[in-house]
Amino acid sequence: MVLGDRPRKRICRFLEEYTKQERLAAVGLTPKRKLLFFGPPGNGKTLCAEVVAGELEMPLFYVRFDSLVASYLGETAANLRRVFEFANTNRGVVFFDEFDAIGKTRDARDDVGELKRVVNSFLQLLDGYTGQGPIIAATNYEKLLDHALARRFDDLVHFPAPSEKQLVSYFRTRMKPFRVDGFTPEEAAGWCEACSFSDADRIFTESLKTVALERSTTLTAGAFREAVESYRHAGSAYDTQRRETN
Repeated sequence: MVLGDRPRKRICRFLEEYTKQERLAAVGLTPKRKLLFFGPPGNGKTLCAEVVAGELEMPLFYVRFDSLVASYLGETAANLRRVFEFANTNRGVVFFDEFDAIGKTRDARDDVGELKRVVNSFLQLLDGYTGQGPIIAATNYEKLLDHALARRFDDLVHFPAPSEKQLVSYFRTRMKPFRVDGFTPEEAAGWCEACSFSDADRIFTESLKTVALERSTTLTAGAFREAVESYRHAGSAYDTQRRETN
């Protein structure tokens, strides 16, 4: 993964605390066990949860909100309890992606009462969690989260959009296995200005597909620039359509 200094340090510190628990226990301390990842989409939150699980040699329990959130009164809270009952008895990393789906602030004007019950249940379940593995939640919309929920996490890790330097590092890594002609990682990063890591990955993959379909083994500047322009055009058309619809 390509991470900025701050998120990298927070994740490394978390892993160190978790793998050296006995040192903390010797002085009456416990490791961090509940992390909240936040920041704009496409910048490594889900991937980082997978990396944490791999580093800790634990399975990743991915909580699916399409199965968790229900339309019947009280059923979502009941599903949450089942998730925590499983997590309390099975060693692994529990990952709540798109956490704002159930952690939305209780001050929301469109709430009819069920939201408050779900948030209250999550607060109680989080406080009473006794499982061996960590809990990680991720959101692209941290401003929508209930403040009491955010405070329940031991650490909050921000995943910002990549800087140009980070995109250079990313493309340098991605380009290593391939024969490249006509452009450098620095130029690739410049062409992908303001892209997320996910966007950069899509562009790079699309350019590889182009040369593969042409029976070529060389990634050219033309193929890469074509992928960039295709991505930009699609994004612009999507934004225009959304504005017209709204």
